[in-house]
Amino acid sequence: MVQHIILVFRVEIGSDHGFQLADPEPFVCTVEVARSVWSVFPTKLPDVCRLLSIPLRHHDASSDAKACARIVLVAQRAGWGS
Repeated sequence: MVQHIILVFRVEIGSDHGFQLADPEPFVCTVEVARSVWSVFPTKLPDVCRLLSIPLRHHDASSDAKACARIVLVAQRAGWGS
């Protein structure tokens, strides 16, 4: 799961100085998920977590990753991806 995947791809593509980059692994963008399921704006991780009552210590890698996973699980329970 990735939040703000467009920025990640721009950094990856922009840093390609003659090196071949492997195709990215399949991913889920939690920004897109939150916008499509709950129409959340702004869609920053703390905003989505607050809406869904998901605990978050923002910018703590483990907490951010767990929060993104929980967003996807809650979205699936709400019918996303089916």
